[in-house]
Amino acid sequence: MRFPLHRRFACAVVGLVLAAPAIGAVPPEVAELHYRAVLFNFYQRDYLAASTLAMAYEQQHVLGARRHDAALLLGGMYLSYGLFDATEDAFNRLLDQSVPSDVRNRAWYHLGRLAYQRNDLDTAEAALAHMDADAAPVRRGQRALLRGLIAMRRGDYQGAVKVLSGHDATADAGLFARFNLGIAALRAGDGARGRRTLETIGRLDTKDETLLSLRDKANVALGYSALRTDDTGTAGRDFGRVRLTGPFADQALLGAGWAATSGGHYRRALVSWNTLAGRDAGRPAVQEALLAAPYGLRKLGAEQQAAAAYDRAIDAYEGELAQLNAALEAVDSGRMTDALRRAALHARGPDWPARLLTEGDTAGYLPELLAGHDFQRAAANFRDLYALQHNLSYWAGSMDGFDRMLATRKERYRRTAAVVDDKLADFDLAPLLARRDALAGRIRKVESGEEPLALATPEEKQRIGKLRAIGKRIDALPDGPRESALRQRQRALSGYQRWRIATDFHPRLWRAKKALAALDQSIADLRDRHQSLRAAKDSARTRFGGFAERIADARRRVSRLLPRVNATIERQRQHLETLAVQSLRQRADRLRSYLAQARFAQAQLYDEARKRGNREAGQ
Repeated sequence: MRFPLHRRFACAVVGLVLAAPAIGAVPPEVAELHYRAVLFNFYQRDYLAASTLAMAYEQQHVLGARRHDAALLLGGMYLSYGLFDATEDAFNRLLDQSVPSDVRNRAWYHLGRLAYQRNDLDTAEAALAHMDADAAPVRRGQRALLRGLIAMRRGDYQGAVKVLSGHDATADAGLFARFNLGIAALRAGDGARGRRTLETIGRLDTKDETLLSLRDKANVALGYSALRTDDTGTAGRDFGRVRLTGPFADQALLGAGWAATSGGHYRRALVSWNTLAGRDAGRPAVQEALLAAPYGLRKLGAEQQAAAAYDRAIDAYEGELAQLNAALEAVDSGRMTDALRRAALHARGPDWPARLLTEGDTAGYLPELLAGHDFQRAAANFRDLYALQHNLSYWAGSMDGFDRMLATRKERYRRTAAVVDDKLADFDLAPLLARRDALAGRIRKVESGEEPLALATPEEKQRIGKLRAIGKRIDALPDGPRESALRQRQRALSGYQRWRIATDFHPRLWRAKKALAALDQSIADLRDRHQSLRAAKDSARTRFGGFAERIADARRRVSRLLPRVNATIERQRQHLETLAVQSLRQRADRLRSYLAQARFAQAQLYDEARKRGNREAGQ
C-alpha cells in the first residue's frame, strides 16, 4: 500500500540518517543503544514512543555523537504528524549548531523537501541552494531530484529535463529520477527522448520488487503515450511487458485491449479484457473492462455473446452497487471507524493497515481509500490519536498509584528518620578525639626523646620481657661455667632485640605518623558523613513535597489533555467518514454511469435484433 507523502518522507529521513557516515568519534555503546531504541520504535511506526524517547534522551544528554542523527529523525517524526512548524524549527535549531557539513546538508535538504510538500517552491529552492556544491554524491542526487520535482510542479518540464539529465542512473534512487526525467520529457513535447528514457527503465532486468513495480509503471506510461499518438503496435508491446500479477496489471490489460481495438484486432482485445473482467469487480479498470468486452463482441458480430456479456456486466455493477451501499451504511453507522479503532489498538507498525483489510463491510474498499493521500493521512492521525488517548488514560490511571507510592515512601521515611535520630543522638566524637590526641602526644614524645622501645610491637615487647625474666632466673643460679654461658647467651639475645628495634626506629616513626594521618582522615570522613546524613534527613521532607506537586501538576495536565484528545478524535472520525463517503459516492456514481451505459447498449442491441427480426419476417 502507498503511505501518504509526509509519512513516506518521514521514513526516508531514517534511511538518510542510517546511510550517513558516523559523526565524530565512535559513540559509546550506551549512546548507540539509546539511539537504536528510538529507531526500533520508528521502524514500528510508533512515532509517539520514538519521539518521546528522542526528546527524553536528548534532555538527558545520553545520545553522544548520535544527537544530530536523532534531531533529524525527530524532525521527520514531527513531519509524520503534519507538524510542519515544529519540523521547521527542529531543522533550524540543528542548523544553528556547529554540526558537520553532511548533517547540515541533510538538514537543508529536509527543509527544502518540507517546503516542497507545503507547495512553497521558492523556499524549497532557497533551502537547496544552501547545500554545499561539493556535497556527497548521494546528497547531490537528492538535490537534483528535488529540483526536478519542483520544476515539474511549476510546469517547467524543460527545466526539469535539464536538472534531471545529469542524475546518476546507476543507483536505485537514480532510476526513480530517470523515470521522472522520462515523464518530464514527454510532457515537454520531446516524445523521442521521453520514450528512450522510460524504455531504459521498462526493460530493466531485476528481481527487486520495488524496481519491478517501477518497470511496470514505466511500461504503462509508455503504452498510454503510444496510444495518444495512435501507435497501437508499440503500445501493445509496451503493455505486454507489464507483469500480470503486478500493481499495474489492470491498467496494462485495459490499455492493451484498447490498443488492439485501435488496430482492429478485436479478438486480441477480448483476450485482455476478458482476463481483466474475471478479476475483482470492485477495481475501476475491471469495471471498464466489463463494459469494453461486449463492445468488442459487437464489433465481431457476436451479438448474442455481447448481450450475455452485458448481462454479466449489469449483474456485476448492481452487485457492486449493493456492496457500496452497504459500505456507505457502515460508514454512516460508525462501523468503519470502529474497525479503524480496533486495528489501532490491536496492531502496530506495518501490520496495522493489513488488519484493516479484513474487517467490516468497508474492507474491500479500504485499499483504494488508503491509497489516497488525504484518507491515509487522516486514518494514520486517527490511529495516533487513539494511541495518545490510550497513553493519557494509562497515565491518568497511574496517578493514584504514584500517590500511594509517595505515601508509602513518606511512611518509610518517618520510620527510618526515627532510627536515624537515635543514631545521631548517640553519635559522639569527643572520646575518639581524646584518644587520638593522646596517641598524637605519645608520638611527639617518642620523636623528641627517641625512645626506640616505645615503638616496639607487642610481640617484641613480649620477647624482651621473657628474656628479662630468664636473666633473673639465671642470676639466681650458683655461678658455674654452664650458668655463665647461659647468662652470656641471654645478654646477646636481649641486645639483638634492642638493636633490631633501634635500627628500625625511623621507619616505624614514619609509619606511626602515617597511621595518625589516616586516622585524621577517617575522623574527617566520619564527620562529613554525619553532616551529610543530617542534611539528607532534613532535605528528604522537602523532596517529598516536590514530588507531590509534580504528581498534582501531571494529573492536572492529563485531565486537561484527555478531553481535548477525545474531542479531536471525534472531529477526526467525522473527517474520516466524510472522506470515505465522498470516495464511495464517487465510485457509486461511476458505477451508475457504467450501469446506464451497459443497459443502454444492451437495449440498443435488443432493439437492433428486433428490427432485424421484423425485416426478416417482412421479407
